[in-house]
Amino acid sequence: MAADHSNREGGDSYGEHTGTQVLEHWQNIIRKIPIPPASFGNVFSYLTEDTEPEDWVAVIRTDPVLSGKALAVVNSAAMGLIKPLTDLKQAVIHLGGHIMRVIVIAYFVEGLLGKWDHYPRQHFEFVRKWSAGASVITYHFASCAKLPEAGTLSTAALLARLGSLVLALEWPGPQPDYIQLNGELARLDYELKSWRITSPLLGCLTAEHWGLPEPLPTLIERHLDAVYQALPDAEDNLELTLLSSAVVLAARVVNNRELRLDEVLYAEENDRLLANIESNNLLDVIASCWDASRLKTELAAVLE
Repeated sequence: MAADHSNREGGDSYGEHTGTQVLEHWQNIIRKIPIPPASFGNVFSYLTEDTEPEDWVAVIRTDPVLSGKALAVVNSAAMGLIKPLTDLKQAVIHLGGHIMRVIVIAYFVEGLLGKWDHYPRQHFEFVRKWSAGASVITYHFASCAKLPEAGTLSTAALLARLGSLVLALEWPGPQPDYIQLNGELARLDYELKSWRITSPLLGCLTAEHWGLPEPLPTLIERHLDAVYQALPDAEDNLELTLLSSAVVLAARVVNNRELRLDEVLYAEENDRLLANIESNNLLDVIASCWDASRLKTELAAVLE
């Protein structure tokens, strides 16, 4: 059963009270979004690195477009293969389950949202890259921190900006100035002023509409918690802090592939995020991951 979102107060979630009329308005919009096919739901059972390559091949082999996307990523210049791969199983093995989730879930989301009449393509493309980057960064951060559910957290990062896509279903949707805002607090304020609701809540509502399992809806709703409130040292808060960090970094790296970590973490708008990173002893984890060649390779591949 979906959670009760009719009385959202500042503190547990960002922003002021979300009125019943506003909530009902957006829920009516979300109900018009098609329910994903069964194969989309199957992807959410593939959340660990133990998933067999054959399982991923079974998901993508019946769709030539999806198969082509997987092969395009593995054979991209960023991956640096000497000889192109044409076998799907070998492609899956080389990419790994966390990259396959990015490819498959993004493809289904595009089919459900990105093809609506008059949907702003520039907005969709930016959010797609932002989401893919956040997912890859989160996976590496969570793995370096030895968190037990790196795959689940990576999937939550991939869907964290789902609400930003939903905003574009109402006219007028997000304009280029929304993308160019400096920091997530500014973006949340902009959303409240323009639409009287925030994208994390919209993303959570959409995940519930699609029947996605917990903790995905809750992680989506709380993915920016570490940006605007103090999170005490606890495992759940480690997850939220890494998730917030990845989403913030991915928003910037889309437009600047050579982005330095300190340019983002030490920016004034990210003071609270940095405090949470330091209080949860995650700065060394984030710094070491950010400089890893595999992360840079995978980021370049999914951002093409």
